[in-house]
Amino acid sequence: MHLLCWFVQPMTAGCQGVEASTPEIYGLTLASSNKELLAYFSLKNGCPPMIYQVLATGVPVKYTFELELKVHRFLLDKTLARQRVVRILTFDNLKGEYRIGFGLNEPRVISVKTLEEAEKIGFEINDVPVIALSKLPAQRTNYVLRVRARVEKMESSLPFKGLMEIFSSWGLETRWYEIRFTY
Repeated sequence: MHLLCWFVQPMTAGCQGVEASTPEIYGLTLASSNKELLAYFSLKNGCPPMIYQVLATGVPVKYTFELELKVHRFLLDKTLARQRVVRILTFDNLKGEYRIGFGLNEPRVISVKTLEEAEKIGFEINDVPVIALSKLPAQRTNYVLRVRARVEKMESSLPFKGLMEIFSSWGLETRWYEIRFTY
C-alpha cells in the first residue's frame, strides 16, 4: 500500500484564548493502519467570545466535525465515505470545571479545570477511521478527503426553550479543508 499526499494544510498554533479569530481546521493529515485509512486534524479558534459567554452560563455547545472521502472523476465526483465526529463542551458552574463529551449517546466525558485544556482535548481529533483500505480501489489516484467543523444547536431539557435561540445567529462553520492523495 502506497499513500502519497498532494496537499497538507500547514500546522499553526493551537487555540488562543478569547481572541476573536475565525475558526479553522489545521494539521490535516492521513495515515493508514493495517485495515483502515485514518484522519488526524485539529480545530483552531473554535471558541470565539460568544461561545465563551454561552459556556459560562452552563449551556452545552456541540461541535460536529464532518469528513468526506471522494474520488475525483471527470464530470462527477463520487463520495466513498462520510464520517461525523462529535464533541460536546459544557461548563459546570458549581465545580468550576469544563467537560468534554466524546459522542452523543452515553458519551465518554473528561473534566478539566481550564478552557485551554478543554480546547486541546476537545478540538484535537486523532485516529478517525475514514474507510476500510479494502474499499479503496487501488487504481484510483484522485482521492480527496474534505473536513469541516461547525457548531450546532443542542436540544435542551431546560424549561426555557427560548434560551436556545441564542444559538440561531451563530452560523459558526469552517470552510472545507482538503487533502488530495494517491493510493
